[in-house]
Amino acid sequence: MPASPNLASSNWDIADLIRAAAGQEETTNNVVRLTDAAPSATDPESSWTETWELVAQATETIRSNNDRITSVEHRNRELETTYADQVRALQARMKAVDQLLERTEAARAAADGRASQAEARAASAEEFLRRIGAQVRGISR
Repeated sequence: MPASPNLASSNWDIADLIRAAAGQEETTNNVVRLTDAAPSATDPESSWTETWELVAQATETIRSNNDRITSVEHRNRELETTYADQVRALQARMKAVDQLLERTEAARAAADGRASQAEARAASAEEFLRRIGAQVRGISR
């Protein structure tokens, strides 16, 4: 697989970049090795034809890559929208669960209060029953 040129640290000319983009050369340490035979120096028309073919290939590759980027960006926006909707739905559900938990805890606290009051009334009733029992036993003697 051709290595991609490091554009920040090398001096590439446009023909080298076009060949690299078209995948028709290998690069090693900023040295370009053409995988196809070099164009004939005696036939300038052939050189121009090959150059235009490289330009056409590079243009098509760039166009194809731009189309893919556009498609991926569109899909990314769709996913962002979907995930944002899901996050909002989950936040609403969490808020509802928190409110339900608060109501449940309030109901439990109220039930505990009523149970404590019932226990106090039961203890008071038992005390009255004990006194009444003692009074009845006192009268029966």
